Amino acid sequence: MIRKEAYVHKSVMEELKRIIDDSEITKEDDALWPPPDRVGRQNK
Repeated sequence: MIRKEAYVHKSVMEELKRIIDDSEITKEDDALWPPPDRVGRQNK
């Protein structure tokens, strides 16, 4: 995994948190994802 660091203004972090909260992505359950196929894709 490649990790990068960046410094951003507090207002940028607040906006990113708002976008994530609005998308409700944190409410998704990983158990509901389909199992990966032989090439590692999870598309149906």
